[in-house]
Amino acid sequence: MTRLPKPALLLILTLLFFGLPAVSGAMNGIDSKGLFNFLPAPWLLQPAGDSVDLKAKDFLEFKWKPDLSVNTDYYDFRLYKGYAMLASTLILKQRVDANESSFKIAAATFENGQVYTWSLRRIILTGEKSDKSFSSFKVAKD
Repeated sequence: MTRLPKPALLLILTLLFFGLPAVSGAMNGIDSKGLFNFLPAPWLLQPAGDSVDLKAKDFLEFKWKPDLSVNTDYYDFRLYKGYAMLASTLILKQRVDANESSFKIAAATFENGQVYTWSLRRIILTGEKSDKSFSSFKVAKD
């Protein structure tokens, strides 16, 4: 029987004790505790372009693809003025029911020529949160 060199044995024991690192497309980051986050971020559908035309429209509808593979409790929807997602630029924070895959905001909320950023985060029944998905757009009203 062949004995492993001491450094190799230490490496094997360390990996067995702390776990093997894994890479997967399902993982989308590391949470605040340093653990891999397996909860996928929502997939934004619209608005997802550079500009949004609100001429003669009463509202702007935000849409995302529902994920039926996880037990979503609700979505955390946020709208910011500008590109920065800060408390000082937050315009709207809304809890959206898990059965919904869209949210409407009155067109009067938006200023012509202004850039807005929206973000969406999935919260599951255990309270765990996904990473944020976000998209920015410029409003055209005239």
